[in-house]
Amino acid sequence: WLAASTYTFLGVSEESARLPSALAGLGLTLLTFFLGRKWFNYSIGLLAGLIIATCFGCVVMARQALPDLTLTFFITLATYAALSAWLNPSNAELEISKTTRRWYVIAASAAAAGGFLTKGPVALVLPLLIVGPILSYKYWKQHSLVHIRPIDITLGLGLFLFLTTPWFLGMILVHGVEYADRFFLTENFDRFASDRYNAPRPWWYYGPIVIGGLFPWSLYIPLWIPRLWRFATRRNCTINLTTVTLVWWSLAPLFFYTLSIGKQPRYILPVLCPLALLLAATIYSRLSDQSSRRDYLMASCTILTGGVLVAVGILIFRARILFIEWNPHLITVLAVSVGLSGLSVCLTAAKSRWTPAAVGFAATLTILGAHYVVLANPGPAPVERIASLIVEARQKGEPYGRHAVFNRNLVFYTRAPFLEFPVLRAA
Repeated sequence: WLAASTYTFLGVSEESARLPSALAGLGLTLLTFFLGRKWFNYSIGLLAGLIIATCFGCVVMARQALPDLTLTFFITLATYAALSAWLNPSNAELEISKTTRRWYVIAASAAAAGGFLTKGPVALVLPLLIVGPILSYKYWKQHSLVHIRPIDITLGLGLFLFLTTPWFLGMILVHGVEYADRFFLTENFDRFASDRYNAPRPWWYYGPIVIGGLFPWSLYIPLWIPRLWRFATRRNCTINLTTVTLVWWSLAPLFFYTLSIGKQPRYILPVLCPLALLLAATIYSRLSDQSSRRDYLMASCTILTGGVLVAVGILIFRARILFIEWNPHLITVLAVSVGLSGLSVCLTAAKSRWTPAAVGFAATLTILGAHYVVLANPGPAPVERIASLIVEARQKGEPYGRHAVFNRNLVFYTRAPFLEFPVLRAA
């Protein structure tokens, strides 16, 4: 429906198809910035927003006409609003009015409803799985949950049902109860609990996915090691409510999807916001340290990040012979630019305030090069060429069939429906 809206106002094009995902990525960036500014300070919020805007996982999904980044935006907004309504971390503003708290509840309920309509019950399950234990922890520490009022819970639940129920009732009236069975059981429960759609994947599957999705900022994760060690050994390590909240916010979706059978890389996107905030707070704390001692761990992470980017530039240069449709000089310029940007990151390793800007610039340059050169063609893409052949062959607009073709974009470029031949004999 979002794509249909952009088609209506902007015309049918690749840009219109991608715009909803791009806006969701922008919204996720702004949400992360606002939450960082509220719970920490403006600088940490800005850095967290930069991490979201330049990490590979967010940018890749923001260019695909899929509902997953839109779902992530709604889940993040619902979690953000619920925590803002019922939780006051030590770093945040001290108190909000009852009216403001109620508006946060309304925003959380509307966001959960938007996510539910986008992709189903997970939009309600994940915020509850995140917020519930955090509020329980707060009650355990402070023995009080005075901010949670029954009237707000009733209002939020009522608004959620008001926004979601009409669509599903309408679909059931048109298509029968088979629709509900298909949507809730097959497309949600079966995807989670069975291997009907995806082959089973190991329990550690999401570890590399998270590291790759946060790249290049994920190379600063080792900065958490000293604090984790102090916490494990109980050596002068205080954990405030803000940190507990963000840690659980990161772990809850990870635990939830690790238990699933049908794992997909894009399912784990809801961890981006809390991980970006934790990374931003840690990097900012390291860079703001006024002590005279050298921060060898921070410098090592920066050199590692720059070194990996330099290696990416070298790999692009060595692989230039594979990009037969591009001018070799363009590939060389791209490779050198990526390599130099990585080198500039290495040069900021001496505890420089320019490190985040250098990493952000290098990540942006690398992502642009990957999307518009390395993973693209200067002319029509292969799917566009196949589509043009089909359009040319369909002189009278007759239907066409296809067998064993897994390309969702073909229907977009042909502007025509197709018949799916499941077995070769049918074709």
